[in-house]
Amino acid sequence: MPGALRYRLLEIKNGIKVEVEVPGYSKSDVSVEIRPYTYDLFGSIPITTKALCIDANNQARGHADSRLVIENIEKVKVDEVTAEAKDGLLVIILPFSAKFRDRVIPVT
Repeated sequence: MPGALRYRLLEIKNGIKVEVEVPGYSKSDVSVEIRPYTYDLFGSIPITTKALCIDANNQARGHADSRLVIENIEKVKVDEVTAEAKDGLLVIILPFSAKFRDRVIPVT
């Protein structure tokens, strides 16, 4: 069974920044996907939601070593998600769709 990846979520302007520790993994060892994810609410009610799924696979071992799933990302504009791996850190930017972004309303 895969282990959990260490990560932190940071609120940024108009979205979320996810920093995931992936020491010892190359870019080709890491996959980032947004896909349906099902979990059990209260242990018995299956709920399917959009989730960010991150797997770190060591090609030499041939299987998933670590996994991270971040649920409930319905506010994210999927087409604008970016991911960059560098020096053992995977950085994913999840921008909110315009509907959920902060807006300043002018007072007239």
